[in-house]
Amino acid sequence: MTDSISILFLVSLFLWITILILLIFILSSVRGKTKKRNNKKKKAALFIDADNTNYSFMEMIIENMGQVFDGEIVYSCLYGLPSSQKSWEKTAKYHNINQKTLNNYLEGKNSTDFGIVIDCMDLLLKDDIDVFVIVSSDSDFSGIAYRIRQEGKIVIGMGKDQTPVVFRAACSQFFYLDTKNTSPVDLERVLGELVIHYNGRVSYRQIKHLITNRFGLNMMGFDSFNQVLEKYGYTATRTGVIVKNYNRTARKK
Repeated sequence: MTDSISILFLVSLFLWITILILLIFILSSVRGKTKKRNNKKKKAALFIDADNTNYSFMEMIIENMGQVFDGEIVYSCLYGLPSSQKSWEKTAKYHNINQKTLNNYLEGKNSTDFGIVIDCMDLLLKDDIDVFVIVSSDSDFSGIAYRIRQEGKIVIGMGKDQTPVVFRAACSQFFYLDTKNTSPVDLERVLGELVIHYNGRVSYRQIKHLITNRFGLNMMGFDSFNQVLEKYGYTATRTGVIVKNYNRTARKK
């Protein structure tokens, strides 16, 4: 009798240990999958409304995305009428942004808005995008922004100060593109980055446009863009390309 009780006890103990090991294995597996899912880099899609967004904001768009998003941009496209697309050509090509030229075939119907909404829904249904970035100052995108967020996705909006509150409120986060920066440190950094990135690709006039749209030069004590170049040791060549004036910088030191 005692031997039978001992055998039953050992069998029960073995079963309990087996069950415990299985539970530990299952929990470890679940934690591993959860950790892997959390560590997975997020994927983003960028939609730019060229009809009401100037190409000079491109650097600010990238900088704003970097503040809230650390992952991979798997889709980027510029939407607009032929007249809007033309001013964006060089910038879009440099940043590898696709361009969709659209035409308004019916009066009062905005093909650009339709194009962005359709592509947003297409990517939303594929469920492969975590962050949707919509660059526009148009309230028409408030509906699609709400719809995307209903699926648990993040919507980052960017636009001008006059962007209607209905679109701003529909986004997870909204950035103003035409707020002037007055930081000398940022001005020197951005100017240096532009000269390096765009050297030989865009003209003096275009770099001037990018800087003056982003920074409040008058509020920083500059009367002209040339004063900015002189202060930070840059000069414009006869061909209209801005370069670092190393000799002049060396003499100043």
